[in-house]
Amino acid sequence: MNRELTDKIKQMLVSLGLREGDTVFVHAGIGQIAAMLGHAVPVSVSDTLNAFHAALMDTVGASGTLAAPGFFYDYARKNKPYIVESSPPDRRLGFYPMHLLKQDGCKRSLNPIANVLAVGKNAADICAHTSAFAYGTMSPWARLVDYNAKGLVIGLPFMMTFIHHVEALVGPPHIYNKIFKTPVVAEGKPIELPVIASVRYLNYDIGYKDDKVEALLRNNGVMAEANRDGVQASVTRLQDIQRLLMPEIAKNTSFTLKSEPVFSPGELPDDGFQG
Repeated sequence: MNRELTDKIKQMLVSLGLREGDTVFVHAGIGQIAAMLGHAVPVSVSDTLNAFHAALMDTVGASGTLAAPGFFYDYARKNKPYIVESSPPDRRLGFYPMHLLKQDGCKRSLNPIANVLAVGKNAADICAHTSAFAYGTMSPWARLVDYNAKGLVIGLPFMMTFIHHVEALVGPPHIYNKIFKTPVVAEGKPIELPVIASVRYLNYDIGYKDDKVEALLRNNGVMAEANRDGVQASVTRLQDIQRLLMPEIAKNTSFTLKSEPVFSPGELPDDGFQG
C-alpha cells in the first residue's frame, strides 16, 4: 500500500468534513485518484484501491461504516441468478465496489439491481435481509438516510445512485415497480421474499443527467467540495439530497432526466384521456 497516497487522500476527506464514526456512501474513480502523487509516480490500480480504502477506514474509524452500490445488472439483462456473496458489481460502477465486496465482514443487501455493499459498525443493519425491494422505506437506502450517511463522490463528475431511491419515494411516471422471478441466493439458499425494483420504461429513451441535481445541492449550500492535484471530490448528506430533491421531482417529474419523455397516448403510463 502507498502510505503517501493514503495520507493525501485522508487529508482531502477530512477537509470535506468526513469524521470518525461517519457512515459514508462512496462513488469513486480510482484511475483519477492516483494523480494526487503526480504523473511521474506510477501507482497500480491495486495499490490505489488499497490506499483509498485505507484512507477511508482511517477517517471513519472502527465506529464508522463504508458503503457503495453493488448493482448486478446481469440479473435483469441476462437472467443470471444473483448470488449475494459473489455476483460481481457492474464494472460501470468502478473498481471500488468489487474491492469492498472482497473485504472481511462485507455485508450486501438482497435486491440484485439496486443492492448496497457495506463494511463497518452499521453494515449489518444497513444491508439487513428483511426485504428484497430495491428502494423505499424497507430498503438499505432508507437505512442509509436513517444513519445520516454522507455521499462521497471522488475522481468522477458528480453522480449519485441514491437519486433513484428518491425518485421511487416520489413516484414519477417514467418508472414503475417490476417483480423479478430469477433466483436470488443468500448463504447458499434461494430467498423467499418478493424481488421488486422501480425501473424505467425502456421504450421512451429515458436517460438521466445529474447536473441539475448537482446545481441544486451546490446552490443550497449543502455540498462540500475540494480539488487536490486535479482530483475533484464532493460530500453531501443523503438526508439533504432527499430533502431538496423530493419537492423538485414533485414539481417537475423529469427533473433528473436528460429530457422530458413523450409518452404514447393510451399506453402506460399515459391513459390517453384528453378531456
